[in-house]
Amino acid sequence: MASHSNSNSNSNSNSNSNSKGLLKSRELHEYVLETVVYPREPELLKEIRVITANHPQ
Repeated sequence: MASHSNSNSNSNSNSNSNSKGLLKSRELHEYVLETVVYPREPELLKEIRVITANHPQ
């Protein structure tokens, strides 16, 4: 039984690492950011986001 739950958790962790939570596609995620999040973003936070967008992780 333990090995069965481990295989499920491994497959779930792989699928979760590629997902954005409820927003499963990258296009939908970008759409929500551009239509809901970014328009409400304060100017200072927008500047910080733009400056750090290309920062190496």
